[in-house]
Amino acid sequence: MKKIVHKIAASAAAVLLAVSSLPVNAVYQSSDEIAFSLRAIETEGCGYIADGNTVYVSPSAAAAGTSVRIGMYIEAEYADLAFLYAKLQSNYAKITFNQESYHNPTAIYSDEKITYTMEDGTEFSTRLKPYCLGMVNSAGFYQANSFGVTNKFTPEENSMNLTWMYGYGDGDATSATFLGSRSDEYSFIEVELDLAPDTEAGSYTVSFVTDDGTEMGATYLTSDDSENGESFYQHIVPELKNLEIVIPNGEYFIMEHPTAYRWLDDPTPLRSEDFYPEGTIIYKDTAEGYVAELLDFNKFSTGVNGMTIQFLTDPDEFICGNFFETYYDGMAINTPEYYNDGFLFSTVVSGLRGDANNDKMVNANDAAVILVYAAERGAGGNPTLSDSEYQSMERTTYFLADVNEGSRNCGNGDGTSLDAIDASAILTYSAIAGSGVTPDWNEILK
Repeated sequence: MKKIVHKIAASAAAVLLAVSSLPVNAVYQSSDEIAFSLRAIETEGCGYIADGNTVYVSPSAAAAGTSVRIGMYIEAEYADLAFLYAKLQSNYAKITFNQESYHNPTAIYSDEKITYTMEDGTEFSTRLKPYCLGMVNSAGFYQANSFGVTNKFTPEENSMNLTWMYGYGDGDATSATFLGSRSDEYSFIEVELDLAPDTEAGSYTVSFVTDDGTEMGATYLTSDDSENGESFYQHIVPELKNLEIVIPNGEYFIMEHPTAYRWLDDPTPLRSEDFYPEGTIIYKDTAEGYVAELLDFNKFSTGVNGMTIQFLTDPDEFICGNFFETYYDGMAINTPEYYNDGFLFSTVVSGLRGDANNDKMVNANDAAVILVYAAERGAGGNPTLSDSEYQSMERTTYFLADVNEGSRNCGNGDGTSLDAIDASAILTYSAIAGSGVTPDWNEILK
């Protein structure tokens, strides 16, 4: 094991001393929605940045040789599984599976029992690590629900096979159910990927494959269609989410895509600060991995300084795709989108101040949308302004609607929020515009 792996193990042991909280079971109807997903498990001191199905490893750590702990997750709320087979494979000879690090649900995880509390108040204690197909019976006893999990690694250690079978116990249901309403909070198995020294910058994948190397590589057997529970039917998992391993090429790395927001009536020149919100984290490359620090704009140098936008009259348009040579503390900076050069792909988004419903107009309808949003949020809900599935569109819409403060963080963590003040200002704006006078936001918001 390398130095960075010891940090992972120590940190994991510290986490296990705390009391964990597990959600209650929920109903999941269709096996067609099941997805198997490979994700990096981000642990304090691990030296890499995990982001969904992508993990970013610092160039210096990759050059020295390091490890990334990954988990296989089953993304669903409920499933009736009896048998599962999957094969995982690395597409690069320098990225291999570490057999000694493999952990399956039946293996002892801690020296002492750890107590977990589910959302319905049920408590259970176990030395095993709870996983997605475990269950807690009426007596509060945790079972791994596993007749056996076997694995087989190739001699080159660039692939591994997994076979899992549900273990039937007295008084149990005839198959396994997911532990908790969000099964993807708990991994199915865990293993470490070793990156050999001098692994080059680039993008690599660990994929679900079949023995012949084709992409579709995970199957399961289920008793869903069985009348008596004695016969099983084979299914292919409909969605497989592979893991991408990215090694950037630069001294600094930043997760945020640089985006500036502007109301059409705002003539202020752009600054570096406009592209990143307060509190943005930047990561410094070290031999131990990325080290996080707050973005210091005194060290930040980019071509957007002092740039003035030629403001648009058509809110359907926006300025996008500006490449700016960018440095931090005199060294190259990288982002997830462009990690092989020293340029940022910067975006400037603009629109009508007060357009809360994205209809390219500012009127009483926008005020109504804001009041409904504020009421739902005040009641403890988590409402959205935009129907779009993209978070970037929600941020843009929130920015346009927040006429007095222009939040780009959707009211989370920056002290701003949509409320009656914004709605009232929009109604005033609409009334002035209706009288034939051009409204002035600065006067309205005094």
